[in-house]
Amino acid sequence: MSQAARTYEYAKSKGVNVTLRFVTPEETGAEHCQHDNPTIGQELMADWLADVFGIDRRELMKRSLNPLL
Repeated sequence: MSQAARTYEYAKSKGVNVTLRFVTPEETGAEHCQHDNPTIGQELMADWLADVFGIDRRELMKRSLNPLL
């Protein structure tokens, strides 16, 4: 975790838009890189990217080609 914190601080000092988020065991992120639940890390990253790029997922779902949505 200290290496992640150092990397975060370095990127932040260079003006990079960064977020540091640790997944807790209570969130089922007990293993390194969430090997016990990889979906949670993927969801967190996808949500972060959507926020950074201003993607409205609800609007995308409305335009979806899936007739069930």
